[in-house]
Amino acid sequence: MVDSAVGRGHAEVVAQAGWPKKHGGFHALRHFFATTLITNHVEPQEVQRLLRHRTLRITLETYVHWLPKRDRPSGVVGSVLSSAAERANKATIRPQDHD
Repeated sequence: MVDSAVGRGHAEVVAQAGWPKKHGGFHALRHFFATTLITNHVEPQEVQRLLRHRTLRITLETYVHWLPKRDRPSGVVGSVLSSAAERANKATIRPQDHD
């Protein structure tokens, strides 16, 4: 959407809304839209579709810092290693070992 008529219309709406000129460009509105969706737990694939990004990677690289921290994977490697260690311990402990 780079049509100058859209740009002029957007500029008028932004001015009427009192949005600061410094941050009043159409691209800023697009970022506001995307971050509002992401911070309200809309699926990243849906955000990608709405923004018409070619790939999900573009969406995630641009907006990952806006994902709520509780939705970001953390401790993944530690969890996998702990699970593997538990399975290994169960496999090495046999019932006759407890007597």
